[in-house]
Parts: sequence; structure tokens; C-alpha cells
Amino acid sequence: MQAPAVADKLHELGLDIARLHSDARQAIDAEHARMCSEGYYDVTDVAIRLFVWYVVDSGRFDARCLTKPGTISRSIFTMRQWASSDPARAAAIEIEITALKIFLLRAFESVRAPRHAILAAEDRLLGA
Repeated sequence: MQAPAVADKLHELGLDIARLHSDARQAIDAEHARMCSEGYYDVTDVAIRLFVWYVVDSGRFDARCLTKPGTISRSIFTMRQWASSDPARAAAIEIEITALKIFLLRAFESVRAPRHAILAAEDRLLGA
């Protein structure tokens, strides 16, 4: 079970853990335990890594568990804001942000929308 502070940070990033199915919640709890056993203790770092892991790597991502449409893009802004005072953290955060951008770019490939709308969305994402 995540610490309340981690759950609060996940919510700030846009993940509503109360909406998660039990298997996804158990997977996040297991990933959190694994991270702690490897020495990840900073609440912000843990929350960012768990958010990116859930969206990109877990295979359990469900957009209905996000707090609102556009959450992933807003999470990029939030992560950068959290890291703005620490250049070392900012560099690490950019790696996580890149993973989110790649995930979204791949998602755009399967969206049924006019090509110009997809290209505009990709341009905005790449500029983020």
C-alpha cells in the first residue's frame, strides 16, 4: 500500500488511485514496494516513477483512472515544476517525460481523427 504522501502526489499528477481496478492497484503497490527495496525514498521521485510506470510500462493503463482529459500533458508541467529548483532532478525528470511523450505519440497513431488535428497535437506535445 502506498504511503498517503505518495498517493497525494500521484493525485497531483492526475492519477486517481481510487478508480483503479484491484489488479492495477496491487501492481502499483508491488512496484512501490520494489522501488523502496531499491532505495527510492523521496516521495516526489517515487510518485513520478510510479505514474510513468503505470502509464507507460505496467500494461494496465486505463485512461478512466485519470482525473480529467489531458492529464498526461498536465503531468509533464507538474513534474517540471517540482524539479525546477534541482538541476539533477530536472535531468532525471526529462527522461520520464520523454517516456510519456513517446507513449502519447504512439497513442496518436491509433486515433481516428483528421490528420491535421493529429499533427497539431503531436506538434504541441513535442513542444511541451
